[in-house]
Amino acid sequence: MRISRVLLIVLLLASSYGCSEEEPYEVEKKSVSIWEGDTWHVIIETDLTEHNYRLESENQEIATAILDEMSVCITTYKSGSTMIRLIDTDNNKIACEISVYVKYFNSPEIVNWGIPLKGNPDYPGVIIKAVDLRIPPEIEIELREKEKPFIGATYTFNQETKKFTMKTDSGIFREGTYEWNITFLTLMYDDKAEKFGFKFDYNYQLLGGCAIDEYGVPYPKETADACKASDAVLLGAVGGPKWDSQPGNNRPEKGLLAIREDLGLFANLRPAKIFAPLKSASPIKEEIIGDGLDILIVRELTGGIYFGDRGTYEKDGVIGAYDTERYTYPEIKRIVKAGFEYAMKREKKLTCVDKANVLDSSRLWRKVMEETAKDYPEVEVSYMYVDNCAMQLVRNPNQFDTIVTSNIFGDILSDEASMISGSIGMLASASLAEGTFGLYEPIHGSAPDIAGQGKANPLATILSGAMMLRYTFGQSEAADAIEKAVDTALTKARTPDIYEEGFDAVNTSQMGDLVASLL
Repeated sequence: MRISRVLLIVLLLASSYGCSEEEPYEVEKKSVSIWEGDTWHVIIETDLTEHNYRLESENQEIATAILDEMSVCITTYKSGSTMIRLIDTDNNKIACEISVYVKYFNSPEIVNWGIPLKGNPDYPGVIIKAVDLRIPPEIEIELREKEKPFIGATYTFNQETKKFTMKTDSGIFREGTYEWNITFLTLMYDDKAEKFGFKFDYNYQLLGGCAIDEYGVPYPKETADACKASDAVLLGAVGGPKWDSQPGNNRPEKGLLAIREDLGLFANLRPAKIFAPLKSASPIKEEIIGDGLDILIVRELTGGIYFGDRGTYEKDGVIGAYDTERYTYPEIKRIVKAGFEYAMKREKKLTCVDKANVLDSSRLWRKVMEETAKDYPEVEVSYMYVDNCAMQLVRNPNQFDTIVTSNIFGDILSDEASMISGSIGMLASASLAEGTFGLYEPIHGSAPDIAGQGKANPLATILSGAMMLRYTFGQSEAADAIEKAVDTALTKARTPDIYEEGFDAVNTSQMGDLVASLL
């Protein structure tokens, strides 16, 4: 009987609890602002494991939502406002209400923030334009503070294509793709120049054969003026059999001589380097090459036999011709000094190549070398006749580090060195004036026999660009990156001139794209 009373009490208590008034119930409130087409996760406080829930949108044409763990994932479709409700289906109650505002400004006009940097109204800022006006202020701030844009540039974004362009008043133009949400922006420039923090303004001019076709001369005034107004010149090959009928003073090659003289390009740097993956492409035995080859030939460029007195004559019915090797003390002095300076930056070994046993001009070279060597006591100086040097480049190339020599000897020896390195298509060059101005070009010719076939090796031109970055613009990091990219590319693919079994066969543009992708 006692037990029965206890049980009755328990039942009464239970009945009393179930019939009590419902405790106050607060609906969780959220509000979000989202750009049309975006997806957004809203973190809520409601415990989604406690009951069963469903989501309802007042206007599904504007936005819908699904549950995603402890959040509500909202997807937007068009501009406007809607209410998304989280319903507790066990108790038929609203657990959470999310006010959704989908942002999209329908005006076709372009918006221009133009907010100056550093808070100074007179300081040139970044102008941001959007085709459809869907760049929030947060993104504008991100662009100015994080992405380090070009000062005074106008950035135009197209949400539909996900592409952007950048323009400056000076004519610089770049483009790429982008990604953004409400809080961050990432720019992906097509040319990757932002990686090193500098840019170029390009000016295209004609020289050599194409200039003859357009202007009637190999080195027109328009080209000369543009080159003199530039910081550097990147030169392509200029000749071809098409212009063989031109008189000697109007051949494409005359354009090369003219631009060198006109721009004061007295020092020609021709590195002969074997990239490790190309050791097998060298005609020299591996036991001779050893670990590699890295020679710098410093060639005098504006004097010597190419610029001396010349002519053709007839005497007593016999036709003759002459070309004169002529050098002055100042001409030799400046190139010899350059040779010593570059030797100081390398292994401090300098070889003067001449023909002092025969030529008076070479004996003057040796005199200047001996005088200049006193100013560079750290540099080990040696002398070698040009015929012996030609032999030694094949027999024992690693004995050389830096070679300084005359115009004609440098021309011949650098071509020989190029073949030791595997292909003439691998050799870059720099022609430098006083100061930092330089002209950069591959040492190979135009190869008209393979024109338009995609067989040409672009690496010499690419490496010439690396030399331009190093010697004119002081961008050693970028130059090193290009050279490393070329080295890596050679482990993967080859153009026809250096092709070997086991590598991908690629054409000119494919090799260029491969190098670019490795930067």
